[in-house]
Amino acid sequence: MDRFGLWGVVAAGGVAGTLARAAIFAISPGASESAPDLLATGFVNVIGAGLLGWAMVRLVDEPTRRFVCLGFCGGVSTMSTLAVDAARLLDQGGALKMSAYVLASVAAGLGAFVAGRRIATQ
Repeated sequence: MDRFGLWGVVAAGGVAGTLARAAIFAISPGASESAPDLLATGFVNVIGAGLLGWAMVRLVDEPTRRFVCLGFCGGVSTMSTLAVDAARLLDQGGALKMSAYVLASVAAGLGAFVAGRRIATQ
């Protein structure tokens, strides 16, 4: 597959991941039209990180790996929403609340990534 085909594979995975994230945000009980629920943001980021850890070990076919790792995981997880949520928390509750949210999100994502890799190697 040439590089343009691989770009298409990544784009298709991104669309699938973004639609999955939008569906999760849509059913999240704490979400509003202007702001997703903090737990929903954390959930999609942790799921994306765990799947990425697993896929990096298990998927060897290059198009499939790019679809899942770069496309789907990149689309389902959302660093930009995490940043907006962090700014909103800073505005509402101060630096401590925002710092706790960001640190917990990063720690959970790293833990999920490591767990995904461990699951893949068993």
